Amino acid sequence: MSSKFLLITAFSVMGIILISGCINEEKSKEERGLTIVENVELSVDEKAKQSNLIDKIPEKVKQEFNTKYVAWKETWDDPNLIIHSNPRMFTQSKQYEEFLSYSKEQGKAIWPLLFQKYEQGDELVKIPLIDLTYTEYGSLLDEIRQESAKERYTAEGAYIAPSEKANMMKYIKKLLALL
Repeated sequence: MSSKFLLITAFSVMGIILISGCINEEKSKEERGLTIVENVELSVDEKAKQSNLIDKIPEKVKQEFNTKYVAWKETWDDPNLIIHSNPRMFTQSKQYEEFLSYSKEQGKAIWPLLFQKYEQGDELVKIPLIDLTYTEYGSLLDEIRQESAKERYTAEGAYIAPSEKANMMKYIKKLLALL
């Protein structure tokens, strides 16, 4: 046999071994389970409660909240802030101070508006939410974070990876229950 034939045969055999190894690896991944990111949402009852609480907020308060919120949100595009990896940089503005101050004046009644903004995807709302609640209720968030740091698995064996978004939604659920 020629050395060329032996070389081609050797590469073919190696290819088959690699392919079967990949298939076996995929099978073992399936057998072990996947990693999933935890997703937490408000229940139907919690959404109804949030809606009812928002409906009770006077229109003038909602409008002022939204005006100050939009003014703060416009600062999120500031190139001097975007370059930083620390989201706390988005609190370094007059607009944030005005928004936070107004929210503090309104007290717990304004929380459902913040919850709603977070649910709608404005993740930076977690900053004023924490600024408004952490002093009194931070222990709830700390408990949630500690619990999510523990290894957890589904019945099928999939690892449930902790996420900051899931933790914030759990915190929102606990705060909503207090209202």
